[in-house]
Amino acid sequence: MLRRSFAVLAIFTACAAGCTDKSVKRADPKAQENVTMEMGLTEVQETAEEMKNEIANFQFPAEDVALYKDGRVRVRVLSVDNRTSEHFDIKILTDKIRKTMLNSGKIVCVAEKENLAELQQERDYQDAMAKKETAAKTGNATGARYALVGKCKAIKKQNEDVKLSDYIFTLDLVNVETEETLLTAEKEIRKVKNR
Repeated sequence: MLRRSFAVLAIFTACAAGCTDKSVKRADPKAQENVTMEMGLTEVQETAEEMKNEIANFQFPAEDVALYKDGRVRVRVLSVDNRTSEHFDIKILTDKIRKTMLNSGKIVCVAEKENLAELQQERDYQDAMAKKETAAKTGNATGARYALVGKCKAIKKQNEDVKLSDYIFTLDLVNVETEETLLTAEKEIRKVKNR
């Protein structure tokens, strides 16, 4: 009797292990994912799309648009601070926002602050090594009239029945010269998990 019980248990364990599919599969990155309560690509995509719409629909002052021959305002994406307790690469969000702003046709993004030293090194290299007529010249960069800065914050609550995560993304469009905030775009996301 004991042997038969042991054999049945061994067969059941083998079947359970074999029935579990642990293979890696591809999924649509645009499909909504709700794997955990933490920030995910779905939230980043939703936020970037909503922020882009607010910024792209903003009516820039005519005198600022007139500064540029092509009529497209220059914006530099500066920092978005992750003030949550979670680690996620906030650069994914700023890259998506920058891409969608560029695609709007109203905005040109100038080089990000983190790349300025590399660009200067490249100009220095070209100044020393490239033909004079093709070398990039120092001092010809286009100034950004506006900068985007922002924050990501979270509030978390839970009780014995429910776990709740609220995320609040805020982006400010700031005039670099006057330091005036002309637009604040905000996106709130709530994730709920019943226990």
